[in-house]
Amino acid sequence: MAIDSVLDSLPTKLGVVPSAQALVPIIEQLAASAADSGLRGRIAAMAAATNRSEMDDRVLNVIAAGALGVLPGGASLKPVIEPTYGWRVNSFLSALRHAMVSSKALKATMKKRSGQFIFYPEFYHEFPDSVDQRIAALARAHAGLGPTSPDLPALYTLGGLFDGAEALTQLKDMGKGGRGTTCVMTARGIYHAAGCDMIDGSPLTVNTPSGPVADLGTPTRKTDQTTKKTYLQARRIRADIADDGKAFQDNNEAIRPQLTIGDIYYVNGTGDHLYLARGGGAEAVHVGIIVGHADDTYYTVDGGGGRGADVTLSPMRKMMFKKGAGWSFAELNRAKQWTHEGGTRSYSNAEVAVIDKAGADLDGDVAIRARLNSDRLFAGHKLNYEKAYSAWAAAIGTPSEKVCRHNLDVQIGNVKLLARSIAGGRVGEVRTIHGWWESESYNQLAWAGPKQIAELAR
Repeated sequence: MAIDSVLDSLPTKLGVVPSAQALVPIIEQLAASAADSGLRGRIAAMAAATNRSEMDDRVLNVIAAGALGVLPGGASLKPVIEPTYGWRVNSFLSALRHAMVSSKALKATMKKRSGQFIFYPEFYHEFPDSVDQRIAALARAHAGLGPTSPDLPALYTLGGLFDGAEALTQLKDMGKGGRGTTCVMTARGIYHAAGCDMIDGSPLTVNTPSGPVADLGTPTRKTDQTTKKTYLQARRIRADIADDGKAFQDNNEAIRPQLTIGDIYYVNGTGDHLYLARGGGAEAVHVGIIVGHADDTYYTVDGGGGRGADVTLSPMRKMMFKKGAGWSFAELNRAKQWTHEGGTRSYSNAEVAVIDKAGADLDGDVAIRARLNSDRLFAGHKLNYEKAYSAWAAAIGTPSEKVCRHNLDVQIGNVKLLARSIAGGRVGEVRTIHGWWESESYNQLAWAGPKQIAELAR
């Protein structure tokens, strides 16, 4: 199909918000014709035009995406105000992002553009002068999403450095539990989407196996001259330990953390309470983004929820000092009192063993029924477990046995999870704040505005 025919068909195809699948072949055709001078001239002219209509904005973004690998956005392509979380991404641009990171023809271009231009222009247009407000809005826009959410994988591609399929595979894998969490991936993705260059020439992977210090630090690869082994060294360090760092001591009540909107906060265990309840040596490191702040109270958006890959918006939290531990976030209990009891916790190896035993003690139907019948905390699971067990028992030897066994295993898992959670609430220590990163530490990506597009279109 000639490129003129593709362009002429766009207003009809873009009359409604198309699916990413419908946009991929259009992107592929435009990418194949990227060198066409007429196409490039049309992109530059449309980008320079003022008072574009919504259809003009849609057409411009599609042809700029396919031919140049950038998204200029537009006045009509706004993020969506949402009552629960505050914001949602623009649905048209979301589908277009998904198509771009799914396009094989655009892959090489996207890798290059990922370290140059903002991939979420709707938030740049909404907050052109505040990176931190952009960070908070983007974080809220992804809260409530998980491995099955179509808007989430593109965030982890870092603007197309990684392709969409790779990001989705990683997201689903981490959502199975026991394979690390997406907390660092989410913080890195949000910062990059807001315009902080989290790539900066670094040897990154779609997951973040090196932990927050390296993977949020746009690291460079170094070689130990003694062992000759390579390692990653962060080039962007936390705001609290930078050369001009803000005074903070994690175990000193007189010197509190100076967190504000847009910061990435960093918590960890203290003393010998260094591990997560799931065991296996998983360390209690966690990062999240501050999205609301008034006096001593905060709201945060955190990756790594659920089984490891959900993005959540916290309830209101209060920063308080706990003697013997340090600065941490407290939450309101049912009596409307601030307490650390509901906070995320870390454990010693001995305490992890106690939690493991709480789950292992419920192996077998007899043990589970005894707990369901004797402990009111388990009352909500009783009916579901009994129904699943009866269905499985009746299905033994039939084609439905496998499905019914799976449903029973889910209920068994829920009961054990509750038992582990109760045990975990009785031991361990609250995780404390160990530092934070700020947006000012990073180089900034450009918005693909008229000037930038004119240069790319030459």
